[in-house]
Amino acid sequence: MPFEYRSFRARTRQQSAVQSHFYGVGNKAVEEAGGRIVGVFSGFIGQSPDEGFILTHWPTLELAVRNGRNVLTNSSEFLLSSDVLGYFEPASSVRPSPPEGEIVNVLDADGRFSRDAFVAGVVAHRIFHVVDDRLDEHRRLSESAWPGFEGNFPCRVFAYLREIGGNYPDTRILLLTFYSSVSVWEDSRMGISSTGLPPQGQADQAVLNARTLQTRQLSEGEKTAKNAFVKRQEMVNWTSVSLTKICLPPANRH
Repeated sequence: MPFEYRSFRARTRQQSAVQSHFYGVGNKAVEEAGGRIVGVFSGFIGQSPDEGFILTHWPTLELAVRNGRNVLTNSSEFLLSSDVLGYFEPASSVRPSPPEGEIVNVLDADGRFSRDAFVAGVVAHRIFHVVDDRLDEHRRLSESAWPGFEGNFPCRVFAYLREIGGNYPDTRILLLTFYSSVSVWEDSRMGISSTGLPPQGQADQAVLNARTLQTRQLSEGEKTAKNAFVKRQEMVNWTSVSLTKICLPPANRH
């Protein structure tokens, strides 16, 4: 069952209004056409706050192509532009697709993430351009890394999706990962990144966090994840990352 992955740009100071519109008029139009909104995300790092992404789920590719833009119904008052970034399908049997319902309403098996965590949390959108004959290996390494990664940080991999068709020489993989806070995202990057160094431009406190992570003993799960992530990058020609906030439906904002 395919997903439409779409970007949007709201008019100035209309981000909140356009989010409410997506979950109201837009959601109704999507559901009437047979789809559902999985998540609406606003730009945080890598995008402006007026930009964002929408992920919708459809029974067939034909319906996704024909009706995906229904989420934009009557939104011109709030919206400057929107583009389809691609159509994707589940590519992992371990984590086949985002959970049923909206991402914001889902807890992991241990109930680890509360509603407050979703308010503070962020979602990283990673697109890997993977060499075609390395796709299976990329998936296998990703799956082997997730248990150790999620076991050591309050995060959750929600989706590992492969593009259907596409106009790129390589195959694009869309990976969506929820982190309970920005600091968790920073710590996870510093703790098991291939270099062990903090991202450029981070605050002094983040550098101190990185030094702490570098001097402590890594758990076996972290070692497995780190090794898998390093090897995984060897089969990727290009990676883009955007960090977003989860846009809550109006009923869930309080």
